[in-house]
Amino acid sequence: MIDITAVQSRSELRQFAILPRLLYKDYRGFCPNLDTENIKILRPDKNPFFAHAKARFFVARKNGRIVGRIGAIIDEGFIQQYKENTGYFGFFDCIHDIQVCQLLLQAAENWLKDNKMEKVIGPLSPSTAGEVGLMTSGFDEAPMLMMPFHPPYMMQMMEQLSAYKPIKNLYSYYYDVLKAPKIDRYQLAERFANYGDLKLRPFNMASMKSEINLLIDVYNDAWSNNWGFVPFTAAEIDHLGQSIKPLLIPDLIWFVELSGQPVGIILGLPNLYQIISDFNGRLLPLNWLKLLWRLKVSYSITKGRLALFGVRKQYQRSRLGSLIAALLLEAIRENGKKLGFVSAELGWVLEDNSALNLLLKNIGGSYICKTFRIYQKEILS
Repeated sequence: MIDITAVQSRSELRQFAILPRLLYKDYRGFCPNLDTENIKILRPDKNPFFAHAKARFFVARKNGRIVGRIGAIIDEGFIQQYKENTGYFGFFDCIHDIQVCQLLLQAAENWLKDNKMEKVIGPLSPSTAGEVGLMTSGFDEAPMLMMPFHPPYMMQMMEQLSAYKPIKNLYSYYYDVLKAPKIDRYQLAERFANYGDLKLRPFNMASMKSEINLLIDVYNDAWSNNWGFVPFTAAEIDHLGQSIKPLLIPDLIWFVELSGQPVGIILGLPNLYQIISDFNGRLLPLNWLKLLWRLKVSYSITKGRLALFGVRKQYQRSRLGSLIAALLLEAIRENGKKLGFVSAELGWVLEDNSALNLLLKNIGGSYICKTFRIYQKEILS
């Protein structure tokens, strides 16, 4: 007996939030995020995404035991940006049972149809600014902060549902910091001196709020033509700054300025999962002390993720744009190496972003270590 019910209470929301660590605990490529962070993402009073979005969350029970979950999401930002009544499904996880899979998707579709949506895409958890796609390769690779994980059977079940069509693949590249080719950024800067006063500078932690605003301003412009992109709001920028503040390392965050104006940005984050893999999602009672110790005293993170990277739209696909990108990538490689990082995950990147895929390969992206897939279904009545 399979029952699908909507999440109603805070205790049910917590059960929804922690389900992946119960389902996937035995998979090598999975590491549970902190329960507190997973819950914050889902709560409208904690996540400013819900100022322009709404969601309904569902769980599946089989013989009384929770065996799956899904979120149905309507993002007014996406609808306004693309002028189409498209909703998302996300936070999609379940046991290896095609009936559970189908019933969860059906529950999300029905809620979206009741709210006048004509199409559904996903998984987006809760949007393209969160965890994006369903993992289709890289199941045994090291788990990475802010990247989704699904066991192989999730892809197999989705491929059985003919109404859901793959529409985009996203790639992450493995990057060996120690073996990556060095870029002579000083020589490049001299060659392009005629473009103006080009300056590479690090992130200033003393002005964190304004620096985050600059970072996202460039990012919003750089990514504005990318599929599915919805610009960050001011509230989301503030929230992002507070959320990642404990992980910010100035030597992994760089700007390129042209005549004093930021034209390119890069943000690398340390892979927190390296030091919380034994927490099982919990900070209490004593894991918060372990986390502080591991972050501040016995720092042992050697892997990172290239989380944000962009060049202003007007300079993309130009010789100057290539220089800006090269300066940023070399700055983060050089300083990451000094900080003791040995590898990084570069991604995600859309499969049809040929320029960025080529660039990442050229600067040392050894191979595609993970692939994620976005699906789509028409849900017109």
